[in-house]
Amino acid sequence: MQNSTMFTDPERAAVALAREHDALAAMQGAESQRVDLLVQDVGEIKGNVKTLQGDVSRVNTGVDRLMDSMTGLNRHAVQMETHASTLSNIAADQKDLESRTSAIEKCVPNWERTSKMVDRGMLAVITAVGMALLGLVLIK
Repeated sequence: MQNSTMFTDPERAAVALAREHDALAAMQGAESQRVDLLVQDVGEIKGNVKTLQGDVSRVNTGVDRLMDSMTGLNRHAVQMETHASTLSNIAADQKDLESRTSAIEKCVPNWERTSKMVDRGMLAVITAVGMALLGLVLIK
C-alpha cells in the first residue's frame, strides 16, 4: 500500500522522483567518468601502438641489414673455401718442386765433375794443337 500512497502523495512522489533523478545522474556521471577513462586509455594505447610501429620498422630495417650482411658473409665464406683449396694445391705443388729440386741438387756434383773434365779436356786439346803449331813453326 505504500506504493500506491507514494504516488498519490505529490510530495513523496516528487522526493522519489528527485532521488531517482539523482541516482540516474550519479550513474551517468560514473558512466561519463568511465568513458573518459576509456578514452584516455585508448589514447595511451594509440600512442604505444605508434611507438611500437616505429620500433617494428627499425627492427625490419635491422633484419634487412642482417640479411645483406649474411649474404656477404656467405659469399666471403665461399671465397675463403676456394682460397683454402687453392692454397692446399699450391702447398702440394711446392712439395713436388722441393722433391724435384732435391733430386737435381744430388746430380749437381756430377755435373761439376763433368764440367771440370770437359774444361780440362778442351785445355788439353788446345795445348796439343798449340804444341803442334809451335812444332810446325820451329821445324820450318
